[in-house]
Amino acid sequence: MAGNHYEVLGVAMDADDATVKKAFRSLSLKYHPDRTKSNDGTAFQRLRTAYEVLSSAELRPDALKVVACFGALAEVQQRIVSDEVFLNEMEETTVNNAKAWNSSCRCGGSYIVTNADLRLGVNIIGCDTCSLAIELLDAVN
Repeated sequence: MAGNHYEVLGVAMDADDATVKKAFRSLSLKYHPDRTKSNDGTAFQRLRTAYEVLSSAELRPDALKVVACFGALAEVQQRIVSDEVFLNEMEETTVNNAKAWNSSCRCGGSYIVTNADLRLGVNIIGCDTCSLAIELLDAVN
């Protein structure tokens, strides 16, 4: 059950809300921890997170951006991770009227983490100036 939220639910990126809901209900019956005793709940949690993102008018566009920019995201994840940082070590700020966190890079650039990044599970954040990146150790909001 690896992959982006669309792959987790087995739906197309242009799937409507009814299709997303139907896929979630079908798969949740299969993977619910109460129905599958050998399951630790991880698969069901991935399903639930995927459904929460794709059924949200606020979060679904961000999920589309991640899928559309997968090449760029893969590039960021291949950057040299220069540090491991806890979210509470970063300075709280606002980006586009939304809560975000900022940390300075040694080059003078910035690492910026948004709520949307956290909801999408992004934990490697690239510097906006150089090729370095940081890894968020507690990327939970």
